[in-house]
Amino acid sequence: VVSRDIRESRPASLTEDDRSLIEKHLAVVDVRNPDDVLAVLSGKGFGEELWKLLAIAAFVLLIAEIALSGWISKSRMTGEDLSVNFENRGDPNKSFVDQLNRIKETEL
Repeated sequence: VVSRDIRESRPASLTEDDRSLIEKHLAVVDVRNPDDVLAVLSGKGFGEELWKLLAIAAFVLLIAEIALSGWISKSRMTGEDLSVNFENRGDPNKSFVDQLNRIKETEL
């Protein structure tokens, strides 16, 4: 059995040494009243606004996508006006037509 230290169960305020140790590794927000806590939890105050970084990244990706699609369309020459020439290459051979007519006659 591991016996626990009873001092760990009692809430106590952080000392300045504890706070300075934590601030070396984390960004600590100092709240004074319940309104500050609600503002932090709802994202209305304190801390860094990450949505700005995400919006800038999305804008940069949009510009890169537009540039890349323009480059691809120019390299493949999309939008080029192609004309298709449907020419008559001739009728079927006379022997082929005769053979088809013989097949039709035998089926009837």
